[in-house]
Amino acid sequence: DILATINRWVSDDSTTQASFSAGECELLAAASGFTDSLDVVLEQAAAQGQSLFVSSGDSGVFCPAVVGLNGMPAGIPSVEYPASSPWAVAVGGTTVLGAGTEIAWYAGGGGVSFFEAAPAFQTGAGGSFLGVNRGVPDVALDADPNSGYDVVVAGQTEVIGGTSASAPAWQG
Repeated sequence: DILATINRWVSDDSTTQASFSAGECELLAAASGFTDSLDVVLEQAAAQGQSLFVSSGDSGVFCPAVVGLNGMPAGIPSVEYPASSPWAVAVGGTTVLGAGTEIAWYAGGGGVSFFEAAPAFQTGAGGSFLGVNRGVPDVALDADPNSGYDVVVAGQTEVIGGTSASAPAWQG
């Protein structure tokens, strides 16, 4: 149970940071009441000085209600929750092209929330973001599996990616 797990982290209040690499369509989370329940917990975390770094998703501006291949648009045009919570740090993705060159990753999850109001730090952001509802993500880091992170699994080196890799990396 995601709510119980995050609530335990908040109520224990023994670490100031955590990362969470999962999410669901904000529309589905709102319909189930999950956004209302978890936002209360995350607001308490923020009041205690705790930061939850959340992956924004790997389906661009689409929620994976219909599962798409990494970065292929499929599903409902929407952001993911809890990345859209104003009480979480939403981490999107980039692609590293080479020495000093990094661009937005086409699959890096983002857009504008349907339900969450823009937090104070976003209301004057300007640009394509109008500052009415929450813009996602807040920050971004390499998430493209083609330029991702070298990890060793069972003695073999693999390259991993996705915003599920960028969220804990940003936390670190």
